[in-house]
Amino acid sequence: MSDKLNIEQLFSTKLGEAEMTPSPDSWKKIDRKLRWRQFNRFNPRKLNIFYVGGLLIIGAGLIALITTNRPDSGGVVRAPEPESGHPGIITDQGKESAVEIAENDQGDVNDKKIGSAPERQKSANGVPGHVAEQSENSKVSDPEEIEIITDDDRSMDVVQEEMAYNTLITYFTCSVQSGCAPLTVQFFNQSVNEESFHWSFGKSERILMKDPVYIFKEPGKYAVTLTADNAKGQTSSYHQIIEVYPSPVAEFEIEEGLESIDGVEELNLLNYSAGAFSFSWSLIGKSNIICSNWSSNEFQPSIKLSDINQDATYLRLVATTGFACTDSSIQVIPVYQGSATTLRFPTAFSPNPTGPGGGSYSPHEKRIDLFHPVFEDVPREYNLRIYTRRGELVYETRDIYKGWDGYILQERSAGGVYVWMAEGIRENGEEFKLRGDVTLIWDDQR
Repeated sequence: MSDKLNIEQLFSTKLGEAEMTPSPDSWKKIDRKLRWRQFNRFNPRKLNIFYVGGLLIIGAGLIALITTNRPDSGGVVRAPEPESGHPGIITDQGKESAVEIAENDQGDVNDKKIGSAPERQKSANGVPGHVAEQSENSKVSDPEEIEIITDDDRSMDVVQEEMAYNTLITYFTCSVQSGCAPLTVQFFNQSVNEESFHWSFGKSERILMKDPVYIFKEPGKYAVTLTADNAKGQTSSYHQIIEVYPSPVAEFEIEEGLESIDGVEELNLLNYSAGAFSFSWSLIGKSNIICSNWSSNEFQPSIKLSDINQDATYLRLVATTGFACTDSSIQVIPVYQGSATTLRFPTAFSPNPTGPGGGSYSPHEKRIDLFHPVFEDVPREYNLRIYTRRGELVYETRDIYKGWDGYILQERSAGGVYVWMAEGIRENGEEFKLRGDVTLIWDDQR
């Protein structure tokens, strides 16, 4: 067996069954080898070594033709004599068909195409079937030999598919990347070739769910990281920043605006909101639908009683930040009857620090140590209840001539703001409902 066939068998044995699984780091080397392999393979649509060889052969033929037509050439082309002393034989070991040029007895030049390299090679003594020996350098530079080393009958697309199959790619997407607190985000794991993974949301905890849902309660920037491993022990990570904006707090209070003894003419809206950039006030009904043309964007507006229609039940405040985060607060509109209302309550009182006094007072008496109404007409029915800001009932009476002295079970009530509600029926049969707040101030705390 020839040396060439031995070399082919050796490469086939050593590398024929090997599977090429390039890593991302060796891609450039693989790409250069693939380009060299494509250059050494025949492709009618791309420049390759055969086109270059053909151009060289054509160029050599043109030179030979020009030389033959020269007057001093004698019209005969002689091939260089080989070392063996046999003139006129050209042996070509290339892959393409070659032309054999020789002289006949009359000095004419005959040419004919010969077969493949093994068939057309002849020894010095003319014995057919003998393969001419090749030097070591010619074996290495032979395109077919390079094919044996690098070609595994797979196209570049197949190699790229195998690289994608064996390469670990860690990646995820999310429903939103920013929003107002509390922010709920859905994450989608789109990793490739992962064997195991875990999520980190800026804390020490790890979540192993594939597509988790996470709630960011506090404002800030959170680095969400997905870490994945594959069966080959490779590890990679991917992260995104989730930004959570602070939300405002909307809060307000309705204060009576007393212009005269005849009744309330307008309401003052006290705004206690925090973290807001703009404000929107509106009147809504029981179905939470705006039911009046009145609205305001002021920080602390006032509203006239004439602007409150019968369908208006609540007053709503919407507070908004610069990041478009909102919060709303709704308060029940106190029921006022204008000049027909003859009951008026104070906004503050100071109980007697020496002890409870029972709360009784005389008609038309104005006591600063008792919380009681000032009235002109005695209502037919009357009920007064006083609550803490947490909704705890601290005092109740149905006697119009009794007020709250600031004590609960013979003990001082805590100083601060309390909410009161008064309702009943007037002498003319009309019902009334009044609401408000009062501040309890002890004399020794002033």
